[in-house]
Amino acid sequence: MPRTHAQVEGRDRKCVPMWLAVGLAFGLSTTGATAASTSFDGQGRIIAVDPGQRTVTIEHAVIPGLLPAARSEFPVESAGLIQGAHLGDRIRFKLRAGDESHGLLTVVALASDAPTPAGWLDRLLLAI
Repeated sequence: MPRTHAQVEGRDRKCVPMWLAVGLAFGLSTTGATAASTSFDGQGRIIAVDPGQRTVTIEHAVIPGLLPAARSEFPVESAGLIQGAHLGDRIRFKLRAGDESHGLLTVVALASDAPTPAGWLDRLLLAI
């Protein structure tokens, strides 16, 4: 028996909440994946290094979208990142919430922010 327009339309309306729920669940799952892979760049000065605990304490400037200027202790992704780090070093670093750290912000990259040595032209101009 052929369906009337009202019967088909009524069935479609009943499916709308289901499709909304599926769309919302998909949107939340993809948003969560994006948030977990978000990283934040910062710069600051090393205050303490604890290789045994795999942490570094950094007095850092504002980390846009994350933290105000402060002194913070962060776990590091690998002990190798802090192997050559010294107290007082000026650094640039990258934070990310890693799976291994159960969502804690972890230092995943750390590099010296020391000024580059003057080149020959700089030395010449300074000598004049």
